Amino acid sequence: MNDKNNDKKYKKWFTIRVLTNLLAAMGIAVSATWIFCLIFPWGLGFWLWWLGADFSIGALWLLLRLIPPSVPVNEANVFATSYKTNGIVRALMEEAFEMTAKYDKEVLALLADMMVEPETYRHRVTENLELGRWVTKRSVTMDLVIDEQQYVQVEEKPSILVPLIEPTKGWLFDRLAIHPTGDEPVVSLAYGGQSAALYIAVLIHQFHITYPDLPADFKDWPWDRYAALQDIVTTVSKSAAALRAMSKSFANNSRCRKSKPSEEDRQRLFDEVIKAHQEDLDLILVPRSVPVPAGARTAHGEAGVGDEELAVQEVERNKLRRIARLGIAHYLVIVQCKPAKYLKLAYSYEQSTGSFLQKPTRSETSTLARILQKLSGIPSGYLKVGLTRASHAKSYHMHASVPDGSYVRLAYVTDDANRAVMVNARPSIAVNIPYLRPVGKSVTSLHVYGRNLSSIREKGGRIIPIVRKLDRGVAELNSQPVSLGLRARICERPTGTELFATIVAWSVLLVTIILREAAEAEAHTDVAVAVLALPAAIAALAVFFVRAFERSLLVSIAGSALTMASTVLAVTVTFIFAFRAASTKPGMHADDWSHWVVYWQILLTLVVVVVIATTGMLVIRTKRYVSSRFKSDT
Repeated sequence: MNDKNNDKKYKKWFTIRVLTNLLAAMGIAVSATWIFCLIFPWGLGFWLWWLGADFSIGALWLLLRLIPPSVPVNEANVFATSYKTNGIVRALMEEAFEMTAKYDKEVLALLADMMVEPETYRHRVTENLELGRWVTKRSVTMDLVIDEQQYVQVEEKPSILVPLIEPTKGWLFDRLAIHPTGDEPVVSLAYGGQSAALYIAVLIHQFHITYPDLPADFKDWPWDRYAALQDIVTTVSKSAAALRAMSKSFANNSRCRKSKPSEEDRQRLFDEVIKAHQEDLDLILVPRSVPVPAGARTAHGEAGVGDEELAVQEVERNKLRRIARLGIAHYLVIVQCKPAKYLKLAYSYEQSTGSFLQKPTRSETSTLARILQKLSGIPSGYLKVGLTRASHAKSYHMHASVPDGSYVRLAYVTDDANRAVMVNARPSIAVNIPYLRPVGKSVTSLHVYGRNLSSIREKGGRIIPIVRKLDRGVAELNSQPVSLGLRARICERPTGTELFATIVAWSVLLVTIILREAAEAEAHTDVAVAVLALPAAIAALAVFFVRAFERSLLVSIAGSALTMASTVLAVTVTFIFAFRAASTKPGMHADDWSHWVVYWQILLTLVVVVVIATTGMLVIRTKRYVSSRFKSDT
């Protein structure tokens, strides 16, 4: 199958390459003919047609070259053909059972508590976000405090386990590095190595607590309990690729769909697949009947009998459910370190800046701006950064910075629906309540601060607090967690693309007036110099602004569009002047070229419109930039 696909890809690539080479040869021949027509007077009547043919061939060549090459792929589905899923899951469970024997139950209990209630241990989390044009660096520092009673139980242990990162499935962190903050080493356990087995070991440990009658040896477990654990492990072991394949299948098989599903539709279906798997856990963890193999026994000695006689604490069941739900949507990176009452862990990683960019809503920008953005592919400047760690700590700080060529126009904290969220922004009491301060904003930096945000939930579009810790398990069943995010709009400073567009527009206006007067006065002007002078001047000006463009996080859509419009008008003006000069013959009467006056009037009007637009845009953007320097969203 792979060989057939690779043959098709190679044939497609070879065909496109042959066509582009032929078009390149034709373009060279047509260009030579066009130059020949310009040199000899008898060919001046045909040079325009050859120029149009040359441009057409060049446009077709460019269109073909923009088609991305198809890279042959040699994909090896080893596990799909050599092993069954159940066999892989059983092997993972056996490795996890070995982990339960390797690590004491106190260490696993502490790890389980840190997974379920990270805010109890993470007293302060500080994030530093350095936004770059292509890559964004995130640095995280966590201050952890272990309860005195738990610390007494683990202080004599050789090491403890701490969950460091919980990346969402499907996202890859580049250049992940753990930075030691003390003398003791901190060892990161790879997910493909011990972290996955340790996560399953925590599930097994919590299974023992939830169902205390289970034997210590898993081989003696009742079949229904072992089947329930195996179902959970199978569910949490599904990779992001498998989940996305399911969501893609749902999107393609939708009967009511008339068009190709968008990226937003795929992401929404991906979230729904994860939610469906999480809801399946409720069916797994309730009393049920399962097929029992011959000779196997259940918790009550016979098949089809539920677990109603078992006294299971609902709190422990909810804890098991929360641990299992965590593994469905996230991977888990666990670190091993020496026991200490106070721990400080620091790490950093990189993400693509494009993963934060968002499309503006209809209320945030005009239709024309959205069309220009779609055609040009220039980001709108709106971005959203997840604040997942804000609800996993008692105190949370995020410091974000943008490049010097950009500035922060607005910033606020939102939920999943991009609705602004405020949590006791001006409280009457400062302790033991959830609090989210309005975003602090300067020209190139942001500061988000909140505390006790783990005690808020979302129900029916409203944010509700959880007053008592005992209500948390019930609240999680009847509500959804609040997924906070920092939404901001980053704009280019007016000294970049917008200033360049204004200078180019005024230059084009000046040259248009000069060439118009020269054409009407029948001045003897060197056509070659007139054609080459303006593009050369604009190119030299662009080189001067290159550093200003590079310093910015992104470029202005309006500035880029108006620069392109000025450039097109400049080319048109020089073309009209050159064509009129080339077509003028000795002895022609003034009435013979009177129609050129209309062309010049139209061009001059268009240039004036662009000059007004660029100047007005520069004034407005400068005013916004100046006001943002002295105005804070707080």
